[in-house]
Amino acid sequence: MATRHLIEKGHKRFLHVGHIFRDTVVQRMDGMKHALNEAGIAFDQQRDFLDTGSADLTSYDAAGAIQRMLDEKRFDHTAIVCASDTLAMGTIQALISAGLRVPDDVSVIGFDDLPFSAHCEVPLTTMHIERGEMGRIGIKMLVEQMTGKLVSKSRVGMTMSLVERMSVAAPPPEHR
Repeated sequence: MATRHLIEKGHKRFLHVGHIFRDTVVQRMDGMKHALNEAGIAFDQQRDFLDTGSADLTSYDAAGAIQRMLDEKRFDHTAIVCASDTLAMGTIQALISAGLRVPDDVSVIGFDDLPFSAHCEVPLTTMHIERGEMGRIGIKMLVEQMTGKLVSKSRVGMTMSLVERMSVAAPPPEHR
């Protein structure tokens, strides 16, 4: 959903910021790849995936990884999908520190819709997850596991929605 939103804005050069330590985070990148594939946009994991190298999903990890990418002149993306709002916050901080404008030069989307997301330097467009629903399902599954009714691993789909704020715009004219 996040990637499709950026595609609709006209973006063609994407970066995913995340890690490979947790299945749900990898699934977020897989969703991005799927949306890009549907749109006929190539995804090169070596070029278009920035692994922060940490399972912590901290803004510090993202800022450092983005800064290294910028220093190494490997950054030419106009749209970034981050696996969490904290990674998005660090990404935006690094981009602004490097003199790039969010969203005028680079659009950024987070994931989680954490309370601070609306109050960042650039209010963050993000994917909202129903945390109350997640908690209820988790407690139900825990009770089922404790009573022997749930004996195998289960996958649960969560309701998500896009929360549009100020961190996304059309790409700069030279990249359309």
